[in-house]
Amino acid sequence: MKRICTIPGDGVGPELMDEAIRLLDCFGGFECAPIRAGYSNFMETGEGISAESLEAAKSADAVLMSALSSPFSAQNSNYRSPVLRLRQELDLYANVRPCKSYPNTRSLRPDIDLTIVRENTEGLYSGQEWMEGDVAYAKRVISRKGSERIIRYAFEHAKKHGKRKVTVVHKANVLRKTCGFFLAIAGEVAGDYPEIEMEDVIIDAMAMRQPAA
Repeated sequence: MKRICTIPGDGVGPELMDEAIRLLDCFGGFECAPIRAGYSNFMETGEGISAESLEAAKSADAVLMSALSSPFSAQNSNYRSPVLRLRQELDLYANVRPCKSYPNTRSLRPDIDLTIVRENTEGLYSGQEWMEGDVAYAKRVISRKGSERIIRYAFEHAKKHGKRKVTVVHKANVLRKTCGFFLAIAGEVAGDYPEIEMEDVIIDAMAMRQPAA
């Protein structure tokens, strides 16, 4: 039997989790192990997620997490989002967001079928921030290992789902070292997938791009 670690979270989170578990009960074959994490837990215990809860998540077959709050104020300036901590501790490097048109729903086009793949553990998500006088700094981390595996994930996803193109979105025209490095690695990885076209698009242009006619 599979063990699912459930995190009800904050606000409407517990209500949503109840419905999710009710749906999963229709399939059976698993047991739920609830743990507490989120802003409400921080306000009560001083921790967004405890070490014990983190270990429970690591030992589970899957983690099902509902809505979590990450507000900022002087009162919670030491609050570290459990989402970011789980990403780092469990090495959840791939954020995969499918976008697809469905019948009988409003959409720009009836044939949208794409997947956005984003690296989850590096970049500004490295969590390295500090102050020097009146200046705040954040370190953006782009490694060969992190870049190669997320780019390869995108190509493998495209291959598995019969996609013909992978679009690498970047800002290498300005961030020449970090995005330039990422783009160069993308070109290397693309060489292992000759059947899939790779294109690169600057993020500004990608945000303005309209669906093809």
